[in-house]
Formats: sequence, structure tokens, C-alpha cells
Amino acid sequence: MLKAIIDWWQFNFWLGTACLAAGVAVISPFLFSKTFRKRFSWSDTDLETIGLIVLVIAAVIIGLYNHFGRSSGA
Repeated sequence: MLKAIIDWWQFNFWLGTACLAAGVAVISPFLFSKTFRKRFSWSDTDLETIGLIVLVIAAVIIGLYNHFGRSSGA
């Protein structure tokens, strides 16, 4: 049972890390580049919308990886 808890924690740690990395990858160009900030301020797209789209894509990719990784490894 302890091994199951540790495996669950490790999986959630890596899932959280992947989501954080996706969020940072989306937000950081807007924070560090003056050109991106100007271009973004002229557009009608919200930063939260872009971040949500990237996080949903990351979650789908992680889910597909887990699904196909388990089926091929068994």
C-alpha cells in the first residue's frame, strides 16, 4: 500500500510539474519580451485563454501518453 501511495504521489508530482512548465512556457515570453507585450496588448486574445488552451493540450497529451504507455507496457 505504501508503494501505491508513493507511485500516486510521483505521478501527481510529474503531472503538476508538466502543467506548471506549460504555463511558464506560455506566460514567460509575454513577461520578458517588450515586443511580445506590445503585440499582445494590440490583440483581442486574453492571456488566460492562451494559458488554458496550452494546459488543456498538455493534459490531453499526458493522458494519451499514460493510456498508450500502459497498454503497450502490459
